[in-house]
Amino acid sequence: MIDPLQAKRPSSSLLFGNALPQAKSYIYTEGKHIQRVIRSLTYLLLVTILAQEGRLGLHGIQYPALSSDAGPTGLPFLCEVIIIAIVGVFCFGIISGEIRILSSWYLNWSVGSVYWNSIAILLSYILNIEQTAGGFGAFRMIFEGLSLFVVVSNLTWSSKSLRITEVLFVIVGAFHSLVIGLSYFRPGILPFATNIIEGQPFRYAGLFVQPSRVSLLIGIAFIIAFVRLASDWVKLTNVFFYVITLSLLFVGLVLSQTRSIELAIPLAVVFALSQITKPGGRTQVLTRLLIIVGGLGLLVAIAIPTQLGFSRLSDISANVLQNQRGYIWEIAIQIIMTHPFGTGFAGLLPLTGFLEIPHAHNMYLHWGVMFGWPGLVLFCLLIVRVYKDSGLRLVKSLMSEGQTVSFMALRSAWVVCLLAFISEPYLITNTGYWFWLLAGLLIAPLANPESDGPIR
Repeated sequence: MIDPLQAKRPSSSLLFGNALPQAKSYIYTEGKHIQRVIRSLTYLLLVTILAQEGRLGLHGIQYPALSSDAGPTGLPFLCEVIIIAIVGVFCFGIISGEIRILSSWYLNWSVGSVYWNSIAILLSYILNIEQTAGGFGAFRMIFEGLSLFVVVSNLTWSSKSLRITEVLFVIVGAFHSLVIGLSYFRPGILPFATNIIEGQPFRYAGLFVQPSRVSLLIGIAFIIAFVRLASDWVKLTNVFFYVITLSLLFVGLVLSQTRSIELAIPLAVVFALSQITKPGGRTQVLTRLLIIVGGLGLLVAIAIPTQLGFSRLSDISANVLQNQRGYIWEIAIQIIMTHPFGTGFAGLLPLTGFLEIPHAHNMYLHWGVMFGWPGLVLFCLLIVRVYKDSGLRLVKSLMSEGQTVSFMALRSAWVVCLLAFISEPYLITNTGYWFWLLAGLLIAPLANPESDGPIR
């Protein structure tokens, strides 16, 4: 381990401070046993995605009706209970002295964000802005996600632990894709009920309340599997596993029919392929060719279901940009302008009158609605800094080959989240912690295979 007294202190600038790979581990963590417990709980958190809508009550795990119109149960999601356990063990490690943290840009950002979010809530009460019960749930998800981000980014992750995280994402995504596929082709053989949203065309959500939520999971899993397959064609078992899972995931993407994810996948594939070969490499021309072929191939693969009536992309210009989403985005921007310090718990619902718009259908705008311009600027600073530092780490950091591939896969999956935010406010739902988990992994210390200390 690096002596914390000799560690370089980062710049106070969030955006233009010392690059992440250049900082000589300004986090100091010990307590291998504590870290192992937290990592195991993180794996368990990913396993609970198998029952993402499950809630923990006095009588065990309960799975409420799969309907967005179902009333609130008052019970915490199972994933929330595990996140609380993760944060609790982490706090115990700090109190016991097993885990010590030095100042870092992301810790400063997290504290500053919590302070400002709390101020926004207080101001909304002072200004007598009507609050909603659903808004409290959104804040709960955001604060829990922030806590998970701080914990994950303070753990040291090895190649094995990163690979386990990837595989769990892929497996649970493939499982939900299989459920969606069976609910379409052979619904009678499923031992449980699934959610189908009626419309033109039908949308299949499987065990999720909303198709958009399962689509985000499938999109994350798809990109991770794609990067793994594109990076390793040697082991036939790996090729077989990822070809099968990619096929299942594609079926899930087509049937869940979430436009933002369908558009994000080709862009994320191009982004992933651009990372596989470093600029100036001998295979750079081949990589660029793969980018073009892969991007066009996915666009064609998505266009075919659209022509067969299995996608809503065909009406995106007429029904989304002009009449639906564009109108909601315009209202959200107006609310941000009239409430520059945010509306707190209120969100959009009490401010849209008879329209009863629950959210902005855009995470960036909805964040601005809740936390105002200061909160939106802070959020954008986090995204820019994580993207910048993770990119520098790929170029300058002394990672092993396994860590590099895992890092590329997780970074590409995180980009899927950023693109999906344009259409859906995932961070206020019980799926938002996926974004915070991926962001934490991208800036966390990585185990150095050649020494006892972490690398940044």
